[in-house]
Amino acid sequence: MILTNDLNLPLPLFEAIKADPYSNDGADVSVTGLLKPVQQWVLEKRHRESLEVDCADRLWATYGQMMDILLERAVKASKRLQERFDIKCRLSTEVLGWKVSGEFDVLDKDTLTLSDYKFVGSYAAKKALQGDKGDWEKQLNILRWLCSKNGTICPTPESLQIVLLLRDHTAKSEVEGLKPVEVIDIPVMPLEEVGAWVEARVREFQQALELEDWQLPDCDDQEKWFGRRCQKYCDVSQHCLQNLNSKFEKETAQ
Repeated sequence: MILTNDLNLPLPLFEAIKADPYSNDGADVSVTGLLKPVQQWVLEKRHRESLEVDCADRLWATYGQMMDILLERAVKASKRLQERFDIKCRLSTEVLGWKVSGEFDVLDKDTLTLSDYKFVGSYAAKKALQGDKGDWEKQLNILRWLCSKNGTICPTPESLQIVLLLRDHTAKSEVEGLKPVEVIDIPVMPLEEVGAWVEARVREFQQALELEDWQLPDCDDQEKWFGRRCQKYCDVSQHCLQNLNSKFEKETAQ
């Protein structure tokens, strides 16, 4: 992936974003990858070396890493916290010959609660409090399923939660009943159901890799956020025939 600096951000910040330490530990697919549209995931895999992404579009992900650093620092500084909490642990298992991996943020071994920390806008937090948690439910339940496959490393969580840190909390947000940090419980799904979903998803990805780019299944309206995702948030929009055809149709209709 080619990281650009179109907004001319300060060099130390650009280099900090560029030095992203993320690693999927040699996995064929990560939990995050499983949640992506099939077309997007395959195109990212095929065209990764030529993708151009601006560092400004990676700022929020970088801020999330800052929270990870703070949590790790706090736990490492306390023997009591080290005994109680597992922080940033990457787990993996094999599914249909593929290595599937995922990393959780915090596991409280006393309460068996798995927590995922997220920087979000007030609008996303409000929707989550109203019950629309998007892919977060699947993400946390897949991580719980991975824990169950790695019992020698960590126990299987009994409860799940997301910790939302509102990046745009204001007096208006407070009037609307939003706190700077919202903790939301996530429903726990049966492990067998989650395992079946993961297997079906891996099979779908494996089959998609046998297809040419133009044969890949289109992203549906939900996956495109009804068109809002493609241009601004999808790194492979420049390689996506569905997106390019849509742009052409709009241009010729004008």
